[in-house]
Formats: sequence, C-alpha cells, structure tokens
Amino acid sequence: MFAKKAKVTHNLLELVPRRLRDYDVDDEGIVTVRVPRFKYQWMATRFLPKWKNPNILTRLDAIGSQVWLNIDGQRTVAAIAALADERFGEAMHPLHDRLSVFLHSLLRRGFISLHKPDGTQV
Repeated sequence: MFAKKAKVTHNLLELVPRRLRDYDVDDEGIVTVRVPRFKYQWMATRFLPKWKNPNILTRLDAIGSQVWLNIDGQRTVAAIAALADERFGEAMHPLHDRLSVFLHSLLRRGFISLHKPDGTQV
C-alpha cells in the first residue's frame, strides 16, 4: 500500500544541460549570471529601493565560465567535459568529479536544467 518508488538513476555524462538564467560576459570571458530578486516585476517595483539592483549577480570563475558558455542545450555533459579537458588540461582534474559537483550546484540553484538526449526533462 505504501511502497516506496524505485529511484531512477541517470548517467550524468549522457544528459544535456540547458541554461535557465540570463548572463553577461565581461572582456576577460568571465560570466556573471543574473537571477531576478523577485519572481514578479510588480514586486520589484514595489518593494525594491531604486538604488538596488533588481538582479542577484553570481560571478563564475574561469573554469565555471567556460563550462557555462559550453552549455548550449545540444551538447552532452561528456562533450562539455571533453572541451574543458582540452582547454584547461591538468588544472581541471579530477575532471568528472569537479564537473559533476559544479553542474549539481547550478542545478540546485535553478541556473540550469538537465534533459535526456531526446529532450525529456530529468
């Protein structure tokens, strides 16, 4: 009657991440992700002081910025890992562990979503 559901596990390397937030790139190639402070615009106009930024800004480091720019909704995590390894080499190792932690952090914050290659969301 109250049986637990079997937990479905997915291979992270086969999934396709998609960006959900707007972002800016500076001259050095560093990405700043913009997240609205309020879900609705009327809340921002009513509750936010005029001098305060309506967005929360999250600045990524060089490796995180490169990974963020490689997330295009078409590449799998394995392809993104290969591009990061090609660009950063030994500085990125252990590659899959670091990439997994970074992508889970982005997912937990609502910056990205993960999809199967056929387009269904995980």
